[in-house]
Amino acid sequence: MAIEHFGGSGARLCFAHANGFPSATYQVLLSSLIEDLSVYTYEHVPVRESVAPYKGFRWHHFADDYIRYLESQNEPMWLMGHSLGATVSALVAAKRPDLCQGLILLDPIFLPFRKSLGMRFIPRSSLVKMPMVSKALTRPEWFSDHDEAFQFHRRARAFKRFDDAAMWHYIRAAFEPTESGVRLRFPREWEAEVYMTAPFMWNRLSSVSVPTLGIVGVDSDVIAPGMERRWRRAQPDVSLHQSPGGHLFPIEDPSTAVPLIRDFIRRNARPAGPRTGL
Repeated sequence: MAIEHFGGSGARLCFAHANGFPSATYQVLLSSLIEDLSVYTYEHVPVRESVAPYKGFRWHHFADDYIRYLESQNEPMWLMGHSLGATVSALVAAKRPDLCQGLILLDPIFLPFRKSLGMRFIPRSSLVKMPMVSKALTRPEWFSDHDEAFQFHRRARAFKRFDDAAMWHYIRAAFEPTESGVRLRFPREWEAEVYMTAPFMWNRLSSVSVPTLGIVGVDSDVIAPGMERRWRRAQPDVSLHQSPGGHLFPIEDPSTAVPLIRDFIRRNARPAGPRTGL
């Protein structure tokens, strides 16, 4: 199933994960929220289906897939996402506000105008040479077991702020057992495709009408201070906060984010009921 109940009861919140980080990676964050929320998780297409990236893929295809499953819910949900998941959640809210009680966006991918525009005109042959893309395309897909996968990733700079518990949450979420070892669940071709197709979001963000909480990492390399100002111009009513850590703070240490999320939902909650209109 694309949307599954993680646990808890209360206001219904659905979480969408980052590029390459399936939902089970976020055990600490999600477990901390089930005390007073009914938490669900949404897995993007690459985790659920054995399909290659299709020609002409754009992030709005992920949003359309998410919408299809949200339509099966009997009432609008709070949408929370990290990185790719945050941006896709914002696309859903802009297109179908009737499905969304409000947004919690954790270090979303909102590219500066020049970078977003530039990526539209860079040939694919050049995009695949970008460091993040080329690294994704060459990352190991198979290991003999989870222990070998753990030892390999424990040395990687991207995970330097993960403690061992967070590292294990990622390894068990990202690698599934097979007859010959463990295999990457979010295919590297999809990870690279996502990096190459990040959308221009500022015009869409301006059309988001639901309550929105944004939390960004103090040391994030994705949302810089200038980007926060741009975000406030696009969404004057957004509630913006910072959390210690970098882009992966929801995995590294979500302790600052959790009370912000709870308080924001409590203050902006509407009576639960069926969706009405478009």
